[in-house]
Amino acid sequence: MPSYVIQKRIHTLIEYGLFEEAGLVPFTRNGIRFSAWEEDVATAWRSRFWIAESKIESGTFTDAWKLFQEALTKVVSRISFVGQAYHTDIGQPYFIKRADSEMAYFRHTRDRGPVSLHFDEEELSALDILLADSRIPNAFYLYWNDAVNAVGYAAKLVLMFAAIEILFEKVSRTNREFYAAIEAVFGLELKRQLYGTAEDSRAGLRQRLVHGDYLSDSHTKNYVEIIHQTIVRYFNQGMLQSHPVNESVVSPQRHLFGNLTGWQGFIRAETDAPLKLKPVLAAFDADENNPEGYEIVPPDERPEDY
Repeated sequence: MPSYVIQKRIHTLIEYGLFEEAGLVPFTRNGIRFSAWEEDVATAWRSRFWIAESKIESGTFTDAWKLFQEALTKVVSRISFVGQAYHTDIGQPYFIKRADSEMAYFRHTRDRGPVSLHFDEEELSALDILLADSRIPNAFYLYWNDAVNAVGYAAKLVLMFAAIEILFEKVSRTNREFYAAIEAVFGLELKRQLYGTAEDSRAGLRQRLVHGDYLSDSHTKNYVEIIHQTIVRYFNQGMLQSHPVNESVVSPQRHLFGNLTGWQGFIRAETDAPLKLKPVLAAFDADENNPEGYEIVPPDERPEDY
């Protein structure tokens, strides 16, 4: 069975402080080796990154990646709890190297910075309509604002579900009336995905999140964007018909943080350049189109079985 070395960067506000007389030392938990991104004690504390690494035997690199990610997530989430600070691997660069191959699979990401959206007379007119309306409780807008300002995917969804329950008056309606209103706006299929069915409500995304089941593997769609677009459309078809909110915005709920873009594919080293995450990432950060010491493998040379 093939053997793979997988490395992934972790973005954090937790300073790596495990060291002995000789310097910083790694630790291994759940089959994942964690260490400081910077090897020098004098600079490691200023770094915002750690590195996670594991050697995994699996049938394919995609299966190896799944095993690695499951093991990593279990530890990272708990480090965030005991460290009491931001600590995540989501969206971070990673590297997968099969032992018997000269190629490696690399995911390069970088924060491009936020792109703002315009506010002009059209948005001002829509704002005045919302301010003049007394039917929708202020709490809806507070929850929705919190959702827009939140960073995590699950956090956004929970806040958006809270806003939806206020918008469609769940407290003052029977369950049948509430879900009928949801179905009228979201449609039958999306309503089932979000709220389940009368026979199995726990299958819905909302119930899974609220009742501690978290996200299942079947939830692969971007439900934050789907729900956002549906609610905007609902307002546009109602009170904002005269001054609708732009439904064509790319990446709504834009944020100051987490604006990651990237590339992924197979690479190989030229000359003696090391095939490891940190030097590969440095080369791509310097020039992602022509990384010094590394070659992006052409499509016709990429392996079908890796």
